[in-house]
Amino acid sequence: MNKTISFIVDKVPFRWIDMISDKLLLVPYYHVVSDEILSHVCNLYNYKNIKQFVSDIDFMGNKYDPISLSDLIDIVKKGKIIKRRSFLLTFDDGYKEMYYIVAPILLRKGIPAVFFLNTDFIDNKALCHENKASIIIYYLKQNPSLLNRLKSFKNIFSGMNRDKIFNTILQIKYKERNFLDKIADFLDIDFEEFLKNHRPYLTHLQIKSMIESGFYFGAHSKDHPNYSELELDEQVSQTLESLKSIKEKFNLSYAAFAFPYGKKVDNGQFWKRIAGEVDITFSTADYRKEIIKWNIYRVNFERSMLPAATILKRLKVKYFTYSFFNLMKRD
Repeated sequence: MNKTISFIVDKVPFRWIDMISDKLLLVPYYHVVSDEILSHVCNLYNYKNIKQFVSDIDFMGNKYDPISLSDLIDIVKKGKIIKRRSFLLTFDDGYKEMYYIVAPILLRKGIPAVFFLNTDFIDNKALCHENKASIIIYYLKQNPSLLNRLKSFKNIFSGMNRDKIFNTILQIKYKERNFLDKIADFLDIDFEEFLKNHRPYLTHLQIKSMIESGFYFGAHSKDHPNYSELELDEQVSQTLESLKSIKEKFNLSYAAFAFPYGKKVDNGQFWKRIAGEVDITFSTADYRKEIIKWNIYRVNFERSMLPAATILKRLKVKYFTYSFFNLMKRD
């Protein structure tokens, strides 16, 4: 959204903008909620503290009715129309804070949610390449001598300033992820020790406990690749293998999938090959281009660090603008 328009929208009371658009389904997503500096996350994206998160869900709860994943699947499968304002909270990557922080808050408030897991990371058996990048940068920030040492690593980082080095590490692609292990070895950063000591992801027992408490779980691929980097067969295997693993491990009667990085695959063959194995998918692909009825649009509620009211105001203006110009084109 244009900065000038955003500035104006942010100043307008919510009740005024609330009247211009009434899109009935809201699906926010978060990654983690914490009051702590999480070394494996803090260099990747913003995340809200507990007070900010509670404020968000209290506001949404006042404007929308919570809906469960099973209800949404039923609506999508039967082609029903949502008749009331509804919201479904979703969370990606399966961090342990879901069990210790998020789930207790939602249980107290009676709000359902869906948690999407990368199956390779359950029980802390492996560490996501993005988390590795964040950990490396965290150590570099804490210890300037490591930064100087890194500049001699294969002459790759020589001549780079601090920010350029950090940016280069963050841009290492999924298929080049082993390079992060080489950097860590060079800097004496032990990822196995980090997994053992910090245990950043949910365990099998924690997930089972959350399911017994009424929460829903879905797949988020095996090890969080960017689907735009993968060939079709890899996209399909990442999707179907993670879906099968989640369903079988936790005896689920449904199959839900959220695309890593929010990517929605445009290849029609992909959708044909997964169609019989999944009930519902979620992406952050532009809502104006959705053609798969069971692919649901999600909105990031942590990246901007804005309160839910402001995010919703901007979203409503976006919906209204699109609808208005589409109507003008038809006329």
